[in-house]
Amino acid sequence: SHQDRLLGIADDGVTVWYSAQRVQGEGAWFNNIFTIPCEQGGKITAIASFDNRIIIFKDSSIFVVEGQGPPENGGNGSEFSPPYKLPHTIGCIEPRSIVSTGDVLMFQSRRGIEALDRKLGLTWVGERVRQTLASYPTITSATYHYTTDRVVFTAATSDVDGSVPNGRVLVYHARLDAWTIDRVN
Repeated sequence: SHQDRLLGIADDGVTVWYSAQRVQGEGAWFNNIFTIPCEQGGKITAIASFDNRIIIFKDSSIFVVEGQGPPENGGNGSEFSPPYKLPHTIGCIEPRSIVSTGDVLMFQSRRGIEALDRKLGLTWVGERVRQTLASYPTITSATYHYTTDRVVFTAATSDVDGSVPNGRVLVYHARLDAWTIDRVN
């Protein structure tokens, strides 16, 4: 979701669909004109809402969409900007790895766990756990515990049936900029 809208990736893999703004008592609805094409850089791997922006992830790139989108009544308003590419060669390879702390948007790239900040700068926060991720490369979930300021990732060797057999739990302690790793049996 983004603001009062739902987002989805079209079957073509390069278009983001968005719903009309939510109205109390009505279901979400979509229209063929409520789309954001993002054809450059291959298929979309994930989308996220972060700091009033839509973040469109591809395998090795990140695009940003600004604006509020058209108003519910169809009148004039702030439209969404065309997607613009960030100057990074990093993208998201696992949509289940995306988690927002409010200050950063964390996700799994080919090199590990990244953090996209509000100024759209990228930091490789997972460098210290790269060996663990090499052995357990599939992140199966990510969540943020705001009371402890910790981000918890579950990782597995594979994800055949949705379980995490003999996996690892990687915990990023944001205040300390430190990691702990636990086993999942």
